[in-house]
Order: sequence, then C-alpha cells, then structure tokens
Amino acid sequence: MNRSIYLKMKLVVSFSMTCYQTDFSVHDVEFMEDNPEAEFIWVVRKSGTHIFRIWKNQDLPPSGIKVPYLFSKATREHIVTDELNALQNSCTPHNHDFYHIDPQNGTFRKITHREGIEILSRNIENLNNIWKQEAV
Repeated sequence: MNRSIYLKMKLVVSFSMTCYQTDFSVHDVEFMEDNPEAEFIWVVRKSGTHIFRIWKNQDLPPSGIKVPYLFSKATREHIVTDELNALQNSCTPHNHDFYHIDPQNGTFRKITHREGIEILSRNIENLNNIWKQEAV
C-alpha cells in the first residue's frame, strides 16, 4: 500500500467523517492492501466512504462468465456499468467529496463529481474497445 496516499486519505477521514470511519480503516485499507496498484475514485461523506474501481481488463472475468458480485452474480460488463451508474445516481456533490487515486503514479487528487463520472466513462469506453478486439 502506498503510505503517502494512505496518510492523505486518513487525514481526509479525520476531518470529513463524523461516523463509520471503519469504512476507511477496515474496508478501504483492505482493498488497498489486496490491490496495491489499483486505480480508483474514492468517495467520502460524513458517514462513510466508497471505492469505485477503475478496472483493468485482466482483473475482470472473461467474456460471458458470471462471477459473485454484491448479492448475486454479474458479467464484466454489468460490473463496470453498475459502478458508473452508482457514481452517477447515488453520489451528489452536495454530500460527497471525490478523489482520484492512482497508487502507481502517486496520484491523490480532489476532483469533481463530473470528473469522476468522466474517468469511469472513459475506462468503460477503453474496456469496450478491448472487448471488441477479443470478439474478432
């Protein structure tokens, strides 16, 4: 885990969150330990956090394969579009802060809601291009 990014995140949590800080200290830290190179959009609100992963093709299941996801099973297409839909529809600039985090490049940058949506949308577009090539 990138210690510099972890410390910046911890500082945001200490100033922004009033409860459920275990979202960060347990769940977010576990995600970063399990996926030390994963790029993501980190959303913070007074009562919790959420990670929207910027997926790499190799980290998703092969075409047509369903894997456990939330309370059911989903294909890779469903996983990436579900995350984009959640960011678009469940988070608002009034109640949430948004950060783009890329441990490989040392990026920890506060962004707007719109920028977060654009980053995830570009990622889906790139994945769709890769998946079209697989079909050929």
